[in-house]
Amino acid sequence: MHINKSIYSNNLLVELKIGEIYCKSVLNKSLLYDIDYSINPYIGCEHGCRYCYGRFYVGYKFRDMPWGEYVYAKINAPRVLIRELKRNSNGRVLISSITDPYQPLESKFMITRRILELLLKSNFEIYILTKSPLILRDLDILSKFNNIYAGFSFINLNEDLRVKFESKTPPVMERIKAIKTLRDSGIKTYAFIAPLMPLNEKYVYDLMNKLVEVGVEYVVVDRLNIHGDPLKYINDLTSFLPIHHRNSIRRILIYGYNKYYNFMKNKLTEYSKEIGLNIFFSY
Repeated sequence: MHINKSIYSNNLLVELKIGEIYCKSVLNKSLLYDIDYSINPYIGCEHGCRYCYGRFYVGYKFRDMPWGEYVYAKINAPRVLIRELKRNSNGRVLISSITDPYQPLESKFMITRRILELLLKSNFEIYILTKSPLILRDLDILSKFNNIYAGFSFINLNEDLRVKFESKTPPVMERIKAIKTLRDSGIKTYAFIAPLMPLNEKYVYDLMNKLVEVGVEYVVVDRLNIHGDPLKYINDLTSFLPIHHRNSIRRILIYGYNKYYNFMKNKLTEYSKEIGLNIFFSY
């Protein structure tokens, strides 16, 4: 099945290509630190965040398709997972690593929900990572787990920057409210601040304060992962910024990002101690 749906991408009206695909595996070995397996219910992601590295891990069939303008649902994923769970049901699983499991089309396909229903019968420790309050739809299932963490991804607390970098994602405060709802329902939560960009650091501190307020268990900070042609990637990422900001940020990303990231690691570590926030860094 292939259908098109009109959406706005970078302020342009485009057609979102929606398809169904059959997968051979669901429970895939993960290269991420401290995660044994990843599950990605979809190929592609309607959110289409400018900085997302997911576009480089979708396979050659999709490489030439604009990121954020296609989504293929793995419609046989639950059936494949049933078979895989018979072989292995231990370890840590991340849902998802290269797509959002609660992007808008999940309300139609419900693949993530069906996967969670199956994982409920396993001994896996489950980590969910999303940008969408749609996760609240599955509170009835999530509340049955003893070993699940629901996480939300942010770049910072500033809504104007959210619109610039990830215009098709839910507003930042909707995610904050969803974290509070999950916490109030007894579900463990965490936050993922990624990527750490050389923008106004006050917005990151504001976000950390808000996360303490809603009671997340911990925060993970990740660096910007630059893939493909670095100069093209950085130019595309910063093209919408005012020229004076654009040039200074490009210089940092091209020539000094490692130094910037290490500098911010120290600052965020110290600030997290001040406000009582558990913080970890991917690198």
